[in-house]
Amino acid sequence: MYQEKERKNEKGITLIALIITIIVLLILAGVSISLVVGENGILSRATDASKKTNEAKAEEERQMSIAEAAMNFENTEYEDKNGEKVTIPAGFAVSQVEGENTVEDGLVIIDTRGNEFVWIPVNDINEMAQCKASNGCNLELINNNLQCTTVGHETTKDFIVGKLYANEIFENFGIENKVYSETSGLREPSLVPGGDSGPNQDYDLNTTLKYYEKAGYSSPQSMLNGFKEEYKKITKSICKFKGFYVGRYEMSFSDADVNSSGINGIVQSHKGVIPISSDNTVNNMWYGMYKIAKGYNSEQDSVKSSMIYGSQYDRMLNWILEGKDKNKVKEVFESNKNVKVTGKNSNDVINNIYDLGGNLIEWTLEASGDSDGKVGRVVRGGSFNNDHSPSFRSYCIPTDCEDWIGSRITLYIKV
Repeated sequence: MYQEKERKNEKGITLIALIITIIVLLILAGVSISLVVGENGILSRATDASKKTNEAKAEEERQMSIAEAAMNFENTEYEDKNGEKVTIPAGFAVSQVEGENTVEDGLVIIDTRGNEFVWIPVNDINEMAQCKASNGCNLELINNNLQCTTVGHETTKDFIVGKLYANEIFENFGIENKVYSETSGLREPSLVPGGDSGPNQDYDLNTTLKYYEKAGYSSPQSMLNGFKEEYKKITKSICKFKGFYVGRYEMSFSDADVNSSGINGIVQSHKGVIPISSDNTVNNMWYGMYKIAKGYNSEQDSVKSSMIYGSQYDRMLNWILEGKDKNKVKEVFESNKNVKVTGKNSNDVINNIYDLGGNLIEWTLEASGDSDGKVGRVVRGGSFNNDHSPSFRSYCIPTDCEDWIGSRITLYIKV
């Protein structure tokens, strides 16, 4: 490795020497300095041409990955150059673009429509979830059932809940919270029964406005049961396959483009389009965004989608803290001051995942609510409206319709 590093340094020194030599020769030949190194000089144009060549190559490799995805009719096991193994679901392929095909850098998979997702490894499901009844429980997949071994290897009668890494809103990310309450604090899966805006406001329980119908449910209880069942399926899949996929980009509509977020279509994870925000969805608010996030489907129907859970977001950050981009987890990104197309900010990319620090702050399924009245759905990261780090945790009432609130979808492989 030391010798390889030396060779790389030698190549860098040789290239610099070559550039200096060319500049000197051009100047000696009578070419003005501005024509050589100016804004539109020879070197600037050469650099621009090189960049376009690299971009064209990457796009060609991406198209090859899309074609490969169309021929992948079953789940396959992929092993990267470091020996890390990942299950690639049917209808997807690993990106062939350099820097996008290893787990440590952020393994990117692409579907037949060009949607991109990044693998988040979870070697131990107990780092992300626990059973409601027993703090410090041990979850295992036994006979294809997710069970709690602290209760005699019997399937837990209580539902599986998220293990979050904060105790309250605005607290610095990183403190493991093993305590779960159905009615207060940070929690998931959970309803949001009340609010701090309007007289006696009940969000999920409102029988007049029926917000739960916007989320695709017939009653508050059916919505809570849906959350519980979905989270159990997610954790079971993560436990079996040792990870999940997260949208590489903030979620958008399939009819979105660089100028519009669109009005309908299938939810996607695409670069270069205006993402969905809570003021421009068909059903708007948190409820509409939750329903839309569940609408992704792959060519081979090998995965299910969901709005990202708080525990998944926390696991994503904990994984990032293990790698080369760990310093970006608590880095504050300067906002763009207005919404930009997804993936535009080349600085706001962490382990191949874009816009965690900016563009739109991202709604999760995590609920908040305590004696201080911080009742709502938890949002993460920064937006064009506020400068925050990717680890920032706040909340918005679920009926908010703001152009700076978006979300991100996750995929879990069907078990």
